[in-house]
Amino acid sequence: MELVGFLSEHEFFQGMSPDELARLCEQSEVRTFRPGEAIIHFGEPGRFLGVVLEGEAEAVRTAEEGRRETVGELPTGSYFGEMSLVSGEPTSADVVAASVCRILLIPHEVFRSLLAVEPTALQHIARTITLRLRQRPEEVEQVRPAPAEQPAEAALPSAKVLVVDCGPTRIQYSYYDAEHEFNDLTGLVDQLGTTRASHTATGLRTKSVTEAPTEHAGALRAVLERLTEGPAAPLQSPQELTAIAHRFAHGGEAFSQSVLVDDEVVQRIGGVSSVAPPENATNLLGLETLRKLAPEVPHVAVFDTAFHQRMPPRAFLYGLPRKLYVEQGLRRYGCHGIVHHQAALLAAEHVGRPLDELKIVTCHLGAEVSLCAIDRGRAIDTSAGLTPLEGPMSLYSSGCVGPGVVLHLVERLGLAWDEAAALLRDGGGVRALADVEGGFAEVREAAEKGDEAAVTAREAFCYQIKRYVGAYMAVLAGLDAMVFTGEIGHGDAQVRAQICQGLDCLGIRLDAHSNQEVAPGVVGASEVSEATSPVQVLVVATDEHRMMASEAMRVLGWESMAAAIRGKRHPIPISTSAHHVHLSQEHVETLFGPGHELTFKAQLSQPGQFACEESVTLVGPRGRVERVRVLGPAREQTQVEVSRTEEFKLGINAPTRHSGNLEGSPGLVLEGTAGRVELGQGVICAARHVHMSPEDALRFGVRDKDVIEVRVAAGRRPLVFGDVLVRVHPDFRLDMHVDTDEANAAELERDAVGFMTGIQGRA
Repeated sequence: MELVGFLSEHEFFQGMSPDELARLCEQSEVRTFRPGEAIIHFGEPGRFLGVVLEGEAEAVRTAEEGRRETVGELPTGSYFGEMSLVSGEPTSADVVAASVCRILLIPHEVFRSLLAVEPTALQHIARTITLRLRQRPEEVEQVRPAPAEQPAEAALPSAKVLVVDCGPTRIQYSYYDAEHEFNDLTGLVDQLGTTRASHTATGLRTKSVTEAPTEHAGALRAVLERLTEGPAAPLQSPQELTAIAHRFAHGGEAFSQSVLVDDEVVQRIGGVSSVAPPENATNLLGLETLRKLAPEVPHVAVFDTAFHQRMPPRAFLYGLPRKLYVEQGLRRYGCHGIVHHQAALLAAEHVGRPLDELKIVTCHLGAEVSLCAIDRGRAIDTSAGLTPLEGPMSLYSSGCVGPGVVLHLVERLGLAWDEAAALLRDGGGVRALADVEGGFAEVREAAEKGDEAAVTAREAFCYQIKRYVGAYMAVLAGLDAMVFTGEIGHGDAQVRAQICQGLDCLGIRLDAHSNQEVAPGVVGASEVSEATSPVQVLVVATDEHRMMASEAMRVLGWESMAAAIRGKRHPIPISTSAHHVHLSQEHVETLFGPGHELTFKAQLSQPGQFACEESVTLVGPRGRVERVRVLGPAREQTQVEVSRTEEFKLGINAPTRHSGNLEGSPGLVLEGTAGRVELGQGVICAARHVHMSPEDALRFGVRDKDVIEVRVAAGRRPLVFGDVLVRVHPDFRLDMHVDTDEANAAELERDAVGFMTGIQGRA
């Protein structure tokens, strides 16, 4: 508990509950280092995030002449090792103990899982990476302009949905504009009930962090104010919202699908409290508050248990007296229904067949574990029961152990009921069976070293999943697709391989290469089965908030809009880069007169970049291109960027290059108002690329210099752009740049967006 207390005071971990911190500590390792002992060696790949618990460490580099120099001090509370998540580069210095120190070593797998579910940690680590990147000596790559101003088009009818997940200490929300993804917004009001309550709102090109009210009603008012007030607000009034979708952990038997909320629905939600977890009360508080703040907007309740409520009685009843079910509602309700439903829909989309034709088993493997048998769109069985404790073991919980075991713990071993409950919920599972301090990564590492207990624990976990898959194939009388999702299901290739091993006889054949190449952070489905496999094995990353927005549209009768919202991923704004020129100061004065300074005209999409009042004429062997805009500020060398069509007009053959790579490129003549410049080289056709901040890169699961694919579906000619280079820097805002020919090919409109579909190559 001493360690949990220390971390709870650290700003990086303050958004986590004591139970979450305890689990994090269990998945990590605390080591003591003597003065001068190396914690990380220069050139090693980053494998963990280190937190200095006691003492001091320092970052040390060896200069060219062999002299050792300290480049950074790491006192108690400091952390290190986070840079490789974004840069993919090996460690740039030794980290050495300056005194006797204790270090918490958090494996990168655990760290990435933390970032996926902990927005506060994501934002804090991104800020730190930003500061450290700013200390690098490399120059910031100059960037291309945003599209020239165009007349505003008439507004199109648009579904505008607010999704709210109101928890005991935090409110997570997302805003979706189905027609104009530029307006999409995600937010977190964190640490409610404390003096540290904060409100973080992140749009495609904006981000704000403000103080927040400490109670739920005030925090929800602040959410609506962020959506309706200020220059970055996407709405003028809450009444513009098409719907507000509210997440509920439990709907009991009362709700087998998402519903439009009225007073009767509110009363029925309150009536399931006897079987619902405590968080349902906070979910209901959020609904009642927002109904008062936005009474004219339709409110939709989305239940995590609803997808399982069409199971037949033979699947959900326990072998207990019937009156316990009739009078007390004691039955199997299932959990993770929003995830299972979305995973099945995304799987059907990938397979290319309607969901109502498919037999699917979805395996949600994460902090909690559950499986679901889905027959033509209907859940007919699920592993979770009255609570998520039932079913296969997870990392911390025992899963099904049988009533005799529970009675033995209490009657024979003398455990109190609360002690037995704590043992089953948090003291069992893979970690306890392996007798390893840590998480799945540590269990795997121990197993690879031959630790018999760890080998058995992983085998037992995968065996239990496999047993459910086999049982559900029998229940379904066949299988079209097997789906892995959740942090482990999506992120652990070895677990997937071990589960599928030996299932060839059932038509499940995993492709080893595809299984290893699943890209992190990409929402959607990836196939990891062999081409000849009768059963398609898929890995699916889900987005619960987007699924909830889709459900709200479905409840309101907008089926096509529901499908459109559900099918979209995290958007990337796209700017069309028209021809332009970057000038050195020497050439500025040659073209426009001695002492001339570039004149600001308009801010561009990237900070510090601007369009100038000045323009030049390009003169090539075959023709001229007039009124080509100059961009500022002045650079060290002059660079001209044109499209392929303009190359034909000018009579030159410019290579497709990234900015600044001018060696061997052709030249031309520039004409200004006061003179002309003959360039020997410097003309390129700009290669497509996307700019990201460190936080964007963490969110998309990519690193600097990765190459990705981006699908553009907003234009009249949907297509996929490949070979899109990722550039990560603190000064960048999320923005993809294409030239005019590429924009015309896709018929891109103003404020177009794309969606990342895969990683072609890693840095």
